[in-house]
Amino acid sequence: MAACDQDLSTMRRRTRWIRTIGLADGALILVGGALGFAVPALRPIANWVMGVSIPVSGLIAYYAIMTS
Repeated sequence: MAACDQDLSTMRRRTRWIRTIGLADGALILVGGALGFAVPALRPIANWVMGVSIPVSGLIAYYAIMTS
């Protein structure tokens, strides 16, 4: 029973970590898109943020699927 509880605790910690990183990444995508739309002069920075954030969210999804 103790091993089962430990596995459940590890899984909850991992899920919380993945969720936190995913939410932060989603916020970066939204801010980058809004920034690029609102201030055309900052569009290169917004494009860089989006270009980094979208692959990161794909890696997070892959990790979440492979470890569940």
